This record gives sequence, C-alpha cells and structure tokens, in this order.
Amino acid sequence: MHLTLESVTRVSPKARAFRFRSAKGAVPFAAGQFYRFVFEDDEGPFERSYSLANHGAPDDVADLLISEVEGGRATRVLWSAEPGLEVVATGPFGRLTLPEPLPERVILVAASVGLAPFLPMFDELEGPLRDGRVRVVVILGIRNPAELLAADLLHRLQTLPGFELHVCHSREMPESAGPGDHPGYVQDTLARVGVDGQSDVVLLCGNPPMVQACRELLNEQRFPRKRVRREPYVFAPRIEATRAGGPTDAERRLIAEKMAKHRRDQA
Repeated sequence: MHLTLESVTRVSPKARAFRFRSAKGAVPFAAGQFYRFVFEDDEGPFERSYSLANHGAPDDVADLLISEVEGGRATRVLWSAEPGLEVVATGPFGRLTLPEPLPERVILVAASVGLAPFLPMFDELEGPLRDGRVRVVVILGIRNPAELLAADLLHRLQTLPGFELHVCHSREMPESAGPGDHPGYVQDTLARVGVDGQSDVVLLCGNPPMVQACRELLNEQRFPRKRVRREPYVFAPRIEATRAGGPTDAERRLIAEKMAKHRRDQA
C-alpha cells in the first residue's frame, strides 16, 4: 500500500504525530494492529513497524505517534520530512486487539507512545463504557507531565462511568497532582490496581523492559497467560539484514545499546 505524508504535529517535546493518507481508499486494520513502513535514506531502504493511532479519523488515513530516537534512521527521515513524502506500508499485523466478547474489565498498560495502539480502541470502548458493559483501566507511564499524550481525550474519557486513568511519572510529578497521578512505574500501579484472572484482560504495549516487568508481576499473581496480550516495541533491523536471516552482529549490539540506554534513562 502506498501512503503519502499529509501532516506532522509536535505533540510533546520528544514525540510527533504523523498523518499518512492512502489514495486507494481505506487503510484496513483492527484497533491495536500495526503496519510495517518502508523508508529510504542515504544507506538505502529500511523498515520500521508502527501501530496505527487512529481515533475518530477518516478510514483512508494512517495516524502514527512516534517518539524521537537519538541517532535513529527513522527519526532522521521523519523529523526532516515534508508533506508529500511517499512510503510503502504492509499490514496489518499483530494480535494486540480487544477480545470478543469484551471481558468485564480491560486493563491497558502503556509507556509513552505505547499508548498509540490503544487510541483506536477507545472508539470501540466508549459505547460499552456508557452502557456499563465494560470497565476500562488505563495505566500510562511517562517521565514528566510534558510527555502526556492525548490528554484531552483521556480526560474526557474520565467523565464516563467505569473509566479509570492512572498516570505514572518516573522522573517528575505535576505541580498540581491529581488522584490519578503517581510517582514511579506502571508495574507499581498495576500491582496496586490488582488483577482478577476471571474477569480481566490485560493489554501491554511499550519498551521490552516495561513489558517484561509487567509480565513477571502478572506471573507472580498467577494471572492466566491467555488473558494477557502484549506488543513490546524494539528497534527494527534493516530489511536487507532481515532477508539474509536476521540482524547482523553490529545491529544486535546497537539494539542492546539502545535498550541499555533506555533502562538508564528510566532509572
């Protein structure tokens, strides 16, 4: 599928929203799924995977929420991109989707732009929330208040019965903290919220250390694995390396370095 960049919006100091549009009609996906995007720079073509962050959007667009990665190839391309940039996207992929039928309670756990795949879910959950057919808990991890994404939407959803928002600040709390603001990390709040293996489904999206910490917590609480859906985001290898059978040793080192840097940043 060929997509054309239509607009770029800065949504936080480190994140931007990108809207791509298809000239061939609808961009098919289920809320929570991702597409693989092919970009090109001086080194050649490369691929990155991004969840669609569409919320209340036309069906012929692909909205992305992307965080800046220091030295990242996609960051270099996209942060300098102008409307009209054309890319090839394949998909949709992924199983980070809402179960059918809905459980009694859905717990959505995300870090930073890991909120992206949950945004289109809110289109589907708003009706059941109003009708009292589901409860939704959102646990969002950010470093400081400036990184809070989709704040207007999240605060509006808080007016609905059965919707619960927890924002975990790992570095800096807001000056006027509310009852849903917490210091620390998402796994700390997940432990306080508590889970019920009979009534809950947990969806996880974020960096691998966060996803792993939540999985370990859920395992300790004997929460059924079949009621957990997850999408850890990692740094993608180049297309040509993937076709050759996997990332090179240099790329593995780069991925390990970036993950180590992320852990230091979150400390």
